Amino acid sequence: MLRSILIFPKLSEITTIQNIRRELDPLYPHIRPHITLVFPFESEATDEVIIQIFKRF
Repeated sequence: MLRSILIFPKLSEITTIQNIRRELDPLYPHIRPHITLVFPFESEATDEVIIQIFKRF
């Protein structure tokens, strides 16, 4: 399964960010504003296992 790790921060200027994303990000309507920590990778690990590994760092 293809996975990635993202952070979804609480943002005060969401309208401005969404306007920029609408112009530049083809995935704009599919995912809310985020920060990508780990780009897509192949893994059969469960969410719980990935979370536990990530918490070590």
